[in-house]
Amino acid sequence: MLADRGIDVVEARGVETRKQLRKAVKRARRRVPLIVVCGGDGTLTSAVALFAHRDVTLGVVPSGTVNSFSRNLGIEQTFEGAVDTIASGVERRIDLGCVNGTYFANFLTIGVEAEIARRTTRPLKKWLGPLAYGAAALVPFLRHRPFCCTLRWGKRRLALRTHHVIVANGRYYGYRPIDPNAAQTGGKLTVFVRDESGKVALLTTYGALALGKQRSIDGARLWSTFDAVKVHADPAQRIAVDGHALGKTPARIRVIPQALRVMTARVPLDET
Repeated sequence: MLADRGIDVVEARGVETRKQLRKAVKRARRRVPLIVVCGGDGTLTSAVALFAHRDVTLGVVPSGTVNSFSRNLGIEQTFEGAVDTIASGVERRIDLGCVNGTYFANFLTIGVEAEIARRTTRPLKKWLGPLAYGAAALVPFLRHRPFCCTLRWGKRRLALRTHHVIVANGRYYGYRPIDPNAAQTGGKLTVFVRDESGKVALLTTYGALALGKQRSIDGARLWSTFDAVKVHADPAQRIAVDGHALGKTPARIRVIPQALRVMTARVPLDET
């Protein structure tokens, strides 16, 4: 399909691991101005650091379970739509997130969601698709205990007891916007937390996030900031970036403005 749209495909390669992906991108970026990566949010997060601050453009073909990152870019969730974007879309510079020195494409989770991400294996996602997250959530939902959390940004501080923290560099968290006003070009982080301790409250949070109603639930806090966000949890909690496990807290999260060159839909990103 790329060739049919006038793009000269120098090489096409399938990879099985993140290590192979990184090796292939490093090799390709010395030879061509555009590299297309086909995969989901975890695959893209593994790749974006290799594109950051370089004169090479990323083309995205979504083929994951949820594909939040490609939704941020206004890319249709089909191979045909993605190829059209690569061939005739707009090249833009967008922001990347960074946590403890590691780049991420779209969002970061701390707490129960990070535990769910750790348990949602590739075979499970292959067999169940989006239902894999629900299947993987059962044990963490039953076992996870609330933790004391302190967030600091700028001169502000928030302390609460919760099950999770979500920090987004883009707009989408799953299939829904975490905040309709968020964009991947504004240099801001969007933060969502809820002061909660019971399992019923946790369940209502999941429901609200699934419906895009997270602003309306009791104890919810949702804000955007240009400042780095520091998160300390007691006891220490797992971190996941775009569904991929990445160590434990404490976490320092910031935005790297205009770090990535990527092909996007022609509509402005704040309208996708």
